Amino acid sequence: MKIIHHHFEILSSTNDWTKENLASFSQDCLTVVSSDEQTKGRGQFGRNWVSPPQKNLYVTFCFFPKGEMHEPLTYTHQFAHAIAKLLEDYGIHCHVKHPNDLFVEGKKIGGILSETSQGAVLIGLGLNCNMTKEELAHIDQPATSLLTETGLPHSPQELLTHLRPILEEVAAVD
Repeated sequence: MKIIHHHFEILSSTNDWTKENLASFSQDCLTVVSSDEQTKGRGQFGRNWVSPPQKNLYVTFCFFPKGEMHEPLTYTHQFAHAIAKLLEDYGIHCHVKHPNDLFVEGKKIGGILSETSQGAVLIGLGLNCNMTKEELAHIDQPATSLLTETGLPHSPQELLTHLRPILEEVAAVD
């Protein structure tokens, strides 16, 4: 599947920008929209997603299913378990809290927001990569990051590269 990637320094929300620009996307491609910062990142039920600049992975994957479109939670579930598997490669044991949260020892490391619009599936991901314990303390719930868990910084763009094949698999599900 051909991949088209749009990257921005700053967006209000990768999911919102994707929905606003759906009409310009090819239905035969996987469109990836990422940003170094989100000013109005959001999670489930419109909750605020803390999105400081140059720290984490903020990305939305968009595709147009060829067969029957499933409920957004179906894609969320598949993607969440695939991300948990990917994090195992980094030595992080992650558990999926149904339907869309990724937790490490009771602390949130990531969240997924799946939506459908105009025949497209949008899967947004916020993954805490390089936030310090001090920065995480400002989040309104227990949170962690790859940096906190491994003691090493992680490139959001490198993680995105590892996620693409996972998304291609999820997008190919009929």
